[in-house]
Amino acid sequence: YAPKLFARVVEEWPWVRDSAADLVEWHRREYPAAFRATPEMTGLINRIVHAGIPWCVVTNGPPFQRDKLAALGIESLANCVLISGEFGAAKPDVAIFNEALRLMPARPGDTLFVGDSLADDVAGARAVGLDVAWLNPNGGEAPAENGPTYTIERLEQIESLLS
Repeated sequence: YAPKLFARVVEEWPWVRDSAADLVEWHRREYPAAFRATPEMTGLINRIVHAGIPWCVVTNGPPFQRDKLAALGIESLANCVLISGEFGAAKPDVAIFNEALRLMPARPGDTLFVGDSLADDVAGARAVGLDVAWLNPNGGEAPAENGPTYTIERLEQIESLLS
């Protein structure tokens, strides 16, 4: 989506960058620096790591998602990182979920997937037999069929599901 969007931005506001390619490159380079981990997120991840619980990041998007994860300080803490733009399949495709299970290594029945998208995260994870915690901070309604195993409003609630 970015190249088309950025081409339109440069067309509308030519003083922003010389070309859409320049804007895409600037965005790829500068955008990750805008991300900062909250103390709650950092604490949760540190407790999970110290407890020896394997975990993996599975995200859709271009390869520069890795730069965002590095800016958050979590890329090096995860047992694996799968980015759809590098892997070649995007959530909800079961291939990316199966690859995460293989890399961790983990079995579906012993694995909790946490995600915020019903269409991509919940549907894809359920399709490979994972329990799913749906991060739903806005109080949306989950479908009765093939919905998440759990619904949480805050990331920190994951901890109670792991004990």
